[in-house]
Amino acid sequence: MVESPFQIKNFALKNRIVVPPFVRNLATDDGMATEKLLDSYRQSALSGASIVIVEATYVHELGRIFGFKQLGATSSLHLDSLRQVASSIKSFGIPAIIQLVHSGRMSLNPDCIAPSAIPFESGLTPREMTSEDINFVKECFANSVKIAIEAGFDGVEIHNAHGYLLSQFLSPSSNARDDAYGGLFENRSRLAKEIITEARKIIGPEKILSVRLGACDMVKGGLNINDGVKAAKLFKEAGADLINVSVGIAPSRLGGSQTARRLNFAPLARVIKNAGVCPVAVAGRITTKEDCEIVLGQGITDLVCVCRAILSDPLWTRKVLGEIETPIIKCLGCRPKCSHFATGCPKKS
Repeated sequence: MVESPFQIKNFALKNRIVVPPFVRNLATDDGMATEKLLDSYRQSALSGASIVIVEATYVHELGRIFGFKQLGATSSLHLDSLRQVASSIKSFGIPAIIQLVHSGRMSLNPDCIAPSAIPFESGLTPREMTSEDINFVKECFANSVKIAIEAGFDGVEIHNAHGYLLSQFLSPSSNARDDAYGGLFENRSRLAKEIITEARKIIGPEKILSVRLGACDMVKGGLNINDGVKAAKLFKEAGADLINVSVGIAPSRLGGSQTARRLNFAPLARVIKNAGVCPVAVAGRITTKEDCEIVLGQGITDLVCVCRAILSDPLWTRKVLGEIETPIIKCLGCRPKCSHFATGCPKKS
């Protein structure tokens, strides 16, 4: 199953392995690519995976995630930088898409914004967004989509997971609004739907539009899986080609992007997939070929996102596929935070 091809839009993926988006902390303070960042993406492209999704890239300065040195896509100033990133992947003959994000209350900026003035673990109380703020955020996403496509990416992924702004709107635990963007599910999902619809118009029918969906929250009073299914169907109708399943708001400043439990998000992906939302991708401590075969063979997902296993062994996919016979350098599962982000993977040192 892992080695079987998969068709998405006009792209014939050579296998089912995806390098998922993760902020590599290698961009400059103003969101530009560095040579180290480009080398990192070249390495990902050489891993043997069928597609690389570039890290969460902010659509506005207030949308930066904490203090990470992440990529930006806010204006033409970022265009050449993003062209280099796209080229660093596509030059190896595989498609590259880029994830776009606004962090909302997950920012460390004192002027952070959110659907409602409900604080999270940073301790900052966000400013409740006005209708003007909401329209501005929609414009920011549309602008960043345009920049990404002009930079040569084969598609974009809208980040609606891990406690960031769009998942804050979707979750009843962080959205206490009583206007058209709060209350009932139809209202809480409205902003993401509008952004996805506009992104589809901008990128056209040929390129890939993915949505990273937090299908269920891990906090009291949060989004439940039934509404997660409704969101997946709604986003598919709005133009999404791929639903990349994860969790929404979680009791961690890094949301669902790190988990210690093997196949942790596979149950969520199974529910989304069984609801007829296809194609579906999933991540979450998938570190062996056996893990991949389980989620693919049982019809849980169509594509498998492998992150930390590829961080510990950049040739992981080629080894899993039998193209290279040397032993796999296994992920240590460093907790509470993957060591790669601070000091580099200890398995490669």
